[in-house]
Amino acid sequence: MFGRLRFFVLLSLIGSLSSACSTSNRQPPPFEIHSAQAISTHHLGTPLSGPVIGKESTIVLADSLDIHITWFSLEKFNCRDLPLVASEATLVTAKLADQAVLPSTALTGNARIGWFKSADANETLLHANPSRYFQIGQSRSALPFGATASFRIIETGGAADQTLGHPEPRYVELAIARIPSASPGKDEDLQIALGIEDSASLSDSHDWPASVYQHETALLDHPLKSNATSLLVIVPFAFVGPFNQAVAAFVTISPAGKDPAFQKALARCKSDFDARASASANPLWTLGLLRALRELDDSPRRRAALVYLADQGGASLCQDVAMLANDALLQTIALSVKQDAPTAISDGNQEQYAWILDRSAIAAMQPLLTKATLPPELFTVLTEHFGEPGRHAAAVDEIMHGSSNGHELQQRLISENYIYLEDSSPAARVRAFEWLTAQKLAPAGFDPLGSPKQRRQALDQALSNPPAGAPIGGAQ
Repeated sequence: MFGRLRFFVLLSLIGSLSSACSTSNRQPPPFEIHSAQAISTHHLGTPLSGPVIGKESTIVLADSLDIHITWFSLEKFNCRDLPLVASEATLVTAKLADQAVLPSTALTGNARIGWFKSADANETLLHANPSRYFQIGQSRSALPFGATASFRIIETGGAADQTLGHPEPRYVELAIARIPSASPGKDEDLQIALGIEDSASLSDSHDWPASVYQHETALLDHPLKSNATSLLVIVPFAFVGPFNQAVAAFVTISPAGKDPAFQKALARCKSDFDARASASANPLWTLGLLRALRELDDSPRRRAALVYLADQGGASLCQDVAMLANDALLQTIALSVKQDAPTAISDGNQEQYAWILDRSAIAAMQPLLTKATLPPELFTVLTEHFGEPGRHAAAVDEIMHGSSNGHELQQRLISENYIYLEDSSPAARVRAFEWLTAQKLAPAGFDPLGSPKQRRQALDQALSNPPAGAPIGGAQ
């Protein structure tokens, strides 16, 4: 019995050793990252200036450089020999959500950069950072003098920052420009901008939430060589998927090529310039509006999209309504905005755009006001923006019927509130007076709770010497 037990124990040990040997010989799973997307674009100007419109005639495409870039994801950040980007940077800018913050190199502080001459991408990367890697994508661009080629690798699988009311992705960007050289005897330099948007703790005393992203850019200049030049940038940055610690960009910069692929790169460069030039008719406030208009169809995002649209155009009434309205009212407003706002956006007409949003919000509330079913919070909003007339359905209908733009609406509201200064209701007079006071158009010396004689004298004085911009000739 004891011998049989020893036999089974020995057999079990042999099985365990056999299993361990087979496990140790097993190959590790492949290292692949599929949550990243590589994109590229061009604009006139430098990384520091941003897009500059109106200088298309100064661009000579025939003198363009040939830019190749290959993006990699690295399983481990194991770079020691390459210099720090921060040690060569001439400027570091930082932004937290939508507010500027003190540059801290929280994101770019450990990024590395190295320059090479006619190097192979895979060999250079493996030598600089011994680790398994996965090639994410490649791009090829033409870079004329006075322009910037931007290459971005975006995390498509992770959570997006919601700080600004719309999602912003995590990404690493490398922007390259040709600028006049500051060195005597040289015509031009390369300006390199490494941009990172990611979450970061700016200091030990500030625990920034992971969903709030900071954008940081490190800017550096480098002499432009006549022959081929390569640079390798390695940045600590993790994608969704298998464990990984960094992203790398290998860039080769050489004189203009003559092959068909470079001609396509030239054509795309010109197309990017033309697209930006045609979009320049629309001022800065229109940026992002078309995307927000599309999000009006998405019920969970409709409120945030409408608030953003109203804020960009200065439509304060619509913005207040959008933050308080129920889903049905939001949908009614959204349908009207989607139908009428695109024309004002394409024309760059902010006044008309704001009027469309405010008018849409008022029109959606009018039937509820008529039926006395307007929620109290929206009734308060209408009173705040209209004054005493906003509490009366007939007055709102008459004012809107006679208004075709925001200026006419304002003039009608001023006149109507002056009329309500003579109303028999003390509350109505107080509300009208407070609205006019907020517009800095209240008659001097008028007391809404004063005697009829005192009120009449103040109004007569205002009629003979009205405040600037107050159409009060109709007040009797």
